[in-house]
Amino acid sequence: MRCEKLSSMGSVAGALKHCYRERPTPNAVPELTPQNQHGKAKSTDEAMGRLRELLPAKRRKDAVLAVEYVMTASPEWWKKASKSDQVEFFNQAHRWLASKYGDKNIFVATVHHDETSPHLSAFVVPLTQDGRLSAKGFIGNRAQMSADQTSFAKAVQHLGLERGVEGSKATHTTISEYYRRVSNQTPKTPALDVPEPSMGDRLKPAEYGQKVAKSVVEQITPQWNSMQAKAQELEVAKKRITELEKVARQAQQQAKAERERANKLDDLAELFSPGEIAEARARKAARDKAEAQRKVQEAKEARKLERIEALPGLERKTAGADRTFVAHALAAIRQAGGDASKVEWRKVEGAAAIEAISKNGQSVQSVTRAICELSPIRGSKEGNAKVAEWVKSVAPQYQKAYQAERGRNKGLER
Repeated sequence: MRCEKLSSMGSVAGALKHCYRERPTPNAVPELTPQNQHGKAKSTDEAMGRLRELLPAKRRKDAVLAVEYVMTASPEWWKKASKSDQVEFFNQAHRWLASKYGDKNIFVATVHHDETSPHLSAFVVPLTQDGRLSAKGFIGNRAQMSADQTSFAKAVQHLGLERGVEGSKATHTTISEYYRRVSNQTPKTPALDVPEPSMGDRLKPAEYGQKVAKSVVEQITPQWNSMQAKAQELEVAKKRITELEKVARQAQQQAKAERERANKLDDLAELFSPGEIAEARARKAARDKAEAQRKVQEAKEARKLERIEALPGLERKTAGADRTFVAHALAAIRQAGGDASKVEWRKVEGAAAIEAISKNGQSVQSVTRAICELSPIRGSKEGNAKVAEWVKSVAPQYQKAYQAERGRNKGLER
């Protein structure tokens, strides 16, 4: 069992895209991906919608939003485990998480069958009973994590699984070493026990032939299944090694280019005065700054496009202030003839905030969060701070309007 803390919406979305195979996954076998089983949510968009519904409106900026768990057993156990034992393993893993975090706080539970060993990938929100985000309260230190390992081992020990040695310094076999071991393994031909023909068998040779065939198939089936599993693991290892070799070659080429560049700079330094070198460095610094600004702008545009593309999928998956903003955003895009670049997003934010507060009575915090997390032009700390300040400044007058409208409605009811 392994777990990883995720502290931003981006890191959660990235992990979910891997989970749902919505981006290239080198260690997965594409032909087996349709066998994966998705519980709680069927896609990244749906899972992110469930996450937003679970997160509290008030939370620390550095709070852990979700914890990803990978829960599995040894490859040897999977090879010999019956289908019912495998299903029971995943059921126990889900129950263990539910008892620790609460079932409603598990927003993704996917069983992967397309990697070397089947495993459960689960995402949970570390939400305390009083509504706070506190990964520390659930995961704690190394002692708490070790205790969790022991607790989970007890939950599945009836399946013939044992906990690993506590405090063990054991390391995983490298992919290249594994590849070499598997390549050198030559399967032994099983010794077949062919049934001796009885007197009746001699009188019915066709039935005896069927009996022999059935006996041989039953004897070779276990080894055949084992060979198929090893062949699948070998193919995964080959793909991974090819990928790592490519990364290594790129790193070597980059290192060589940097050494050559450094040598050239040393040679050039002898040809110029200190003043000329200083001016050249200043020009380079200006170019680097412009390049950094360009990259920041590209990141903003990419985030803007990603949020715009996500809006249609959020129309039926959001509630409260989130839903109010999404409705205004989609209406503005339609009015712009489907061209989101023509939408004046600040006006959309304003209209959504006014309706959310004055007509729906939604809180300042939920309105601020909806704009900061869903508006295509938001995302930076400075921009989010300005949104929070603006909403806080205009909220009182629209809250009064909401209270006045409620008062009129109560008067009509009387």
